[in-house]
Amino acid sequence: MREKEFLDFNIDNIFTNLYQAEDHLRRLENTNNKEGHASCVFKHLSFVSGELGEAISHSSVVRPELTPIFQKLMKETDSLRYNLDSLSVDEAIRKVREIRKVIEKINPKYNTEKCQACGIVAKEIEEKIFNKKNPGDKKDKFFNKNNSINNMDKKDISTIVASQFAGKGIQEFAEFIDIKLGRDKAELIGRPSTWINILGGLGGVLAGLYLLEDNPNLQLASVVVGSNLLTKIVDYGKEYAAMKEIRSLSTEKPVKSEKKEKKVSLITLD
Repeated sequence: MREKEFLDFNIDNIFTNLYQAEDHLRRLENTNNKEGHASCVFKHLSFVSGELGEAISHSSVVRPELTPIFQKLMKETDSLRYNLDSLSVDEAIRKVREIRKVIEKINPKYNTEKCQACGIVAKEIEEKIFNKKNPGDKKDKFFNKNNSINNMDKKDISTIVASQFAGKGIQEFAEFIDIKLGRDKAELIGRPSTWINILGGLGGVLAGLYLLEDNPNLQLASVVVGSNLLTKIVDYGKEYAAMKEIRSLSTEKPVKSEKKEKKVSLITLD
């Protein structure tokens, strides 16, 4: 497919122009030197931005998982080139390297992490870009330990399936409580199961979003179980609508059929 060739071409151009931009930055005393290397830095970053724009289009066809990454890099590149004057040379070099690190992760043959000259800031860059606590962490923002793009793995799928069953089990147990307490025939707000499903569902989702960020597996399980419980709201809505309809029918006054009495006048002949 030609799109893959175009994407590889884009990535290669992005990588080489980032290195050229860094090389010019190393020769600068400050980033305000518009007549010299600073102008070339802006030129190379503009070229990177253009290639990223094409990469967004091509990746959407052959590698859609890369599209949001290229979109983020394009915003960062544009921000860097338009704010170049406000940065020191060291800050500009660091930002160029941050963008380059992502490209290196996409294509390992570009990886310069082990180079003593280029990799000296690898730890700090990874902490900032990939949200790592240290370079030995297995997971980062975009990539897994094998340097490939993070997709849903078997462990995640197993967690989702198990959590779905757990959610269904909780729903069944809640209905069992209704029966045990003799509340299974009560209205919605009078059943324990209603509150178990709604409050439990909200608690699971909120806990996953805000309290379990340090444990991805438990976070995923909590959100899936919680959302599973919240699906009962659909059933409750249907039940409420049906009960409302029944009540409206029962309160209607029966229509009495009025029979018109025909008066017969008898004419008597004397």
